[in-house]
Formats: sequence, C-alpha cells, structure tokens
Amino acid sequence: MTTIKEKLDNLFEKHRLIFWLDEASAFNSDYTEMSLPNVEKRRMGEADFQLKYEILKSKKDHKFLIYLNNPMLPDEHNLLLDLYLSN
Repeated sequence: MTTIKEKLDNLFEKHRLIFWLDEASAFNSDYTEMSLPNVEKRRMGEADFQLKYEILKSKKDHKFLIYLNNPMLPDEHNLLLDLYLSN
C-alpha cells in the first residue's frame, strides 16, 4: 500500500507546488509529523502574502507543500488563488 509520503514524493518529481486541501483536518497530524526533504511545508492562511512572494520571487527554486485544513477562502480574498488554479 502506498503511503501519503510516497504519493507526495512522486508528485514532487513533476511539480514544485502542491496544495493539500483537508477541510475536515483528517490528516493534520500526518502533515505535522511528515518530513519531506527539500520541500518547505506551509499552512495556507498563515502569511499568505509572504508565502506568495517567496514562491514567485525569493525562493523560485524551492518546492512547497501548502496545507489547508479549513474551507478555502472566497476567491476575492484568496491571495494564493492564482497559484492554486495553475497547480
């Protein structure tokens, strides 16, 4: 059986940004405990403007796992919407 970490490792072979939406917080402890080499783990809703700057400007060569354990913000308030839709 494939683990969540293995699936994420496979996705990161092809993608630099991965959004993990978990509205029920069913995988919150998995996310917290997971270690992914060369991947920055971030929570959506915590300093989104700074995160967007890092993704687009200051850390363009880094990989990011962006976790959200709440409902997605409405489009007009979601600073990461364009990145979410393109990835």
